[in-house]
Amino acid sequence: MHGVLDYSWRGNSVSTWLTALGLFIGTLVVLGAARWVIVRRLSAIAARTTNWGDDLVVDLARRTRWSFIVVVALAIALPTLAIDPAVQRVIHWVLVLGAMLQLLLWGNGVISFSVHQYRRSRQGDLTSVATIQGFALLIRIGLAGLVLILTLDLLGFQITTLIAGLGITGVAIALAVQNVLGDLFAAMSIVFDKPFVIGDFIVVDNFSGTVEHVGLKTTRVRSVDGEQIIIANADLLRSRIRNFRRLVERRVVLVYRAALDTPESTAARIPAMLREIVERQQPVRFDRAHLRGIGETALEFEVVYIVLTPDYNAHMDIQQAIHLAVLERFAAQGIALAAVYRAVATGPGARGQV
Repeated sequence: MHGVLDYSWRGNSVSTWLTALGLFIGTLVVLGAARWVIVRRLSAIAARTTNWGDDLVVDLARRTRWSFIVVVALAIALPTLAIDPAVQRVIHWVLVLGAMLQLLLWGNGVISFSVHQYRRSRQGDLTSVATIQGFALLIRIGLAGLVLILTLDLLGFQITTLIAGLGITGVAIALAVQNVLGDLFAAMSIVFDKPFVIGDFIVVDNFSGTVEHVGLKTTRVRSVDGEQIIIANADLLRSRIRNFRRLVERRVVLVYRAALDTPESTAARIPAMLREIVERQQPVRFDRAHLRGIGETALEFEVVYIVLTPDYNAHMDIQQAIHLAVLERFAAQGIALAAVYRAVATGPGARGQV
């Protein structure tokens, strides 16, 4: 028996070959069984928990290829053998390529899992989901480049010159596309800081409309007139953004100008008259009413109230009711309007409905 075990083939005894074979098969069995337990057993447990960690482990186990398990088994078994250097180089290449391919699969798995978890936590937030998917693509490209460089290094290539060249090229590209990079970082700020989301009505400089899409470089807004406005993300964040979707209540200031010859006793009753008219409206909170000044041609009365809803139609209905009631009461009291009223509201006004 010992004679058979001591028999040499390809520079290794039979016992050495059997030891390598045992390590190879044992590694296949252990890793294969571990993968099966994680995928079949742990996945059933993970489905009943709210912890995302076990879900990630199951997902990575599913992405583990049998070819990688074979590579690991070879990496454990082959060191026990004396192998020709040329064959050893070929095997080294196979091992490195197999390991790097699996590393790339795991990396993509982590990115996809993270995007999926983010989408679940941001259901209904189309802005974040669309932009995060774009960033995920960029991260995948970066990961592929990193794995490629690491693979070349492990295969024995001199990558120092390559990295230096990539560094100089990267600086040149960054200078050439600095505006694009600015828009990319602005998109990231929009995703995480959330000055607005898809569906919000915003006003930016002289433009206003509803946000339709937030991309990596631009944001698309549908104006009240129907045209689509495309604004670079960096320009958007450098501007003053007014978000009317987040309007909780609306402060409105109305000014009525009574004729200058209005009797003093009648003028003294006008603030109380305005308060009574405003307090009859719903949903409204009265603030104040005063004779704010005496002009050259009119007595100027100012009434301030808060509309307790962000709905623009409701705001305009209330304002119209107040105007009609003022006209009616002024006519009944014999008060003449000196000029057309002026209205100032903290809303988009003539820009359209919010």
